[in-house]
Amino acid sequence: MCTSSGTLGHSFSYGKADAATIIAHDPVLADCVATAACNMVKREENIHRAIEFSMSIEGVEGVVIIIGGKIGIKGKIKLV
Repeated sequence: MCTSSGTLGHSFSYGKADAATIIAHDPVLADCVATAACNMVKREENIHRAIEFSMSIEGVEGVVIIIGGKIGIKGKIKLV
């Protein structure tokens, strides 16, 4: 699992997602896809496209993307 953010932390991001979290067995894959998904999200309307992109990558099992007051979830995600 890896999370990338365009609004939190010190790392540079092209995106504006508060969080783009990817679930995958391979942590390197999760990191790469989380970064790419975060970079795709500039506004709330981009959530769906970033989720579909992420889930199209072999090995990605789930995705959560948050920006502002919106959240998008797909795949093997259990909210508790």
